[in-house]
Amino acid sequence: MNFLLHRHLAARDTGDAVAGLGAMLPDLWRMAHRRVRPRPVETRPEDLTAPLRELQLGIEHHLEADAWFHRHPVFIEGEQSLNEAFGAVGLRAPKIGLFAHPLWELAIDGALVARQGTETIVAALGQVRRKAPADLMLELARLHAPAVLRDETTHAFSARLEDLLDRLEEGSWIAGYCNGPGLAARLEGIRRRIGLAPLEHRDRQLLANAAGDALARAPAALDALLAVKPPASAWPDAD
Repeated sequence: MNFLLHRHLAARDTGDAVAGLGAMLPDLWRMAHRRVRPRPVETRPEDLTAPLRELQLGIEHHLEADAWFHRHPVFIEGEQSLNEAFGAVGLRAPKIGLFAHPLWELAIDGALVARQGTETIVAALGQVRRKAPADLMLELARLHAPAVLRDETTHAFSARLEDLLDRLEEGSWIAGYCNGPGLAARLEGIRRRIGLAPLEHRDRQLLANAAGDALARAPAALDALLAVKPPASAWPDAD
């Protein structure tokens, strides 16, 4: 769920802020509807309008960057450390081990937010949303998930996606990535979406502590990730 890092990497590697927004979409689509995911599309890139091509470029960057990122030693080691920390402190929540992966992603996003500043990220999101409004993002989602986004589903999905983007642009959600309780709250949201019970108070506090420890390690991991461009021939060299 590191969509802020995806936005930064895609915008950096393509030189295109709209592609940066597109790189956020795989995570945001899944939050709006769990079955809307990137899939091969039949429409040729040249048949898409310019903003749709840019958003699609961001989605492709997301998928290739994920494949690289999840094999990177700093990700593997960070996820492993969190798993060990969960066991060491006695977290009892069901299936908690599954959440070391997204928590480490969130912590690295938190390091990025702390470095760039919430206001800077929020301002950038506001600018790019005016270039690629929600109806374009919905049009692209329909190309990827036509069987899911039928009439009755489309309205709810579109409203949910726009609400997510509004909440990001409001700023408090992004600011919450910079502290342990904020990351624990984001992780609880993920747990709720897949039908798991809320955390007990004790586990919530232990999770917030583990998230705070992850945030302390995340800047070094972020530096390692930013030092290398994800391998992909599609990205133009952008200074």
